[in-house]
Amino acid sequence: MQELRRVVPHSCPPGEAVITHGHRLKQPWIIHTPGPVWNGGDQNEDALLASSYRRCLEVAEEHGLRSVAFCSISTGAYRFPLDRAAGIAVNTVQQYLRTHPETGLSQIVFAMYRAEEYQVFQHALDAGS
Repeated sequence: MQELRRVVPHSCPPGEAVITHGHRLKQPWIIHTPGPVWNGGDQNEDALLASSYRRCLEVAEEHGLRSVAFCSISTGAYRFPLDRAAGIAVNTVQQYLRTHPETGLSQIVFAMYRAEEYQVFQHALDAGS
C-alpha cells in the first residue's frame, strides 16, 4: 500500500490501472485497478469495467509480463452484478487478444474465490468461446 500511495498519491480513477512491485508476495508485480461502483447501470459502469480489464492488460504488456491473473473486479463491495461483470471481463479479454495478436501475454487467469463466481465466469467463458 505504501508503494501504491507513492505511485498514485490521491486515487486512481475507475477504468485506469497502475503497477507496483509485489515485494514479499510470490508475484513480482501487482497491477491495481479500481472498478466502477454499480449505480444501476446508467453511469457508464459497463464501459468503466471493460476499461479496467483492458488497462490491466495494456499495463502488463507495457511491462513485458507473460501472464496476468484477474479476480472478479467490482462484484464485491462495489455491487456490480456478477453475471454482467463476468460477460464484460471475458469479452474484454477476448477482444484484447484478438486485436493484439502479437501480445507477449501467454496466460490469462480468472482466479475466483467463491464457487458462485467460478461457475458464472465458467459460463461466460463457455459462451464466449
